[in-house]
Amino acid sequence: MKWYKNPLFVFTLGLQVFALGALAYNFRTSVIMLLISVVLGAIASFYLLKSIQPKGGHLPVNTAVSALIAFLLLNPALNLSLETLFWTFLGGVLVVMAKYGPRYKKQLIFNPATFGLLLLSTFITAIYGSDALLPTFVSWWGTDYAGSWALIILLPLVSYATYKFRKLYLVISFLIFNALWIYFNAGLEALVYPYTTGTIYFLAGVMLLEPKTSPTKKYWQIGAALLAVITYRYIGYFGVNNVELWAVIAVNLVHLLSRLRLSTIFQKN
Repeated sequence: MKWYKNPLFVFTLGLQVFALGALAYNFRTSVIMLLISVVLGAIASFYLLKSIQPKGGHLPVNTAVSALIAFLLLNPALNLSLETLFWTFLGGVLVVMAKYGPRYKKQLIFNPATFGLLLLSTFITAIYGSDALLPTFVSWWGTDYAGSWALIILLPLVSYATYKFRKLYLVISFLIFNALWIYFNAGLEALVYPYTTGTIYFLAGVMLLEPKTSPTKKYWQIGAALLAVITYRYIGYFGVNNVELWAVIAVNLVHLLSRLRLSTIFQKN
């Protein structure tokens, strides 16, 4: 298959361009060190898994996507030290290792990048406590660089992924439900910033629509989007960090329910 006919390859290429934009706009030592530590962690994890299970279907393109997401989400503004570099290195390891996370009928349940970063957060919490490093460690810094200019790269990428992976109802429903929540709680003006910068589009069009861990059917996609917005907007009231990542997990769980065909069971009962 030619590279431009492979949606995952084209998506990865677009994500690389977006990440290069983040690196260029924020070109400083901390960002470079973050990139190096995450990439080294992802590469180490990739070759470790390949040596343990040579025929396990280890794809460099999947590893690249996970590493790029970790780079764009992990916070480069923390003080540079061997300690923080270790945690970002571990982040690169875990987002690749997470491809061997919980499965149902040999298919992943959770978005690997999301699951890996939540594992990283769990380890940090266990060592430092919830009030130390954790709240700022996953910052989504690389998703809204340069204000609205980043959308020049991001929106075509999101549109392509939404179309090619057939997740239109998921992405559009999430953006609409979230906009309605903001409008009814904060007014029309509060919509301007989140919808003219990249984070909400990255969450919807890169994280939520991961092809293997999000619903395929129309009504399941709409339901998943609604649950994602509820999770995104309300779980923080219970002291939970990384609400964006938990919104992705909510979509993954709806996909699992769709695969379990609970709707059919309820209809029979």
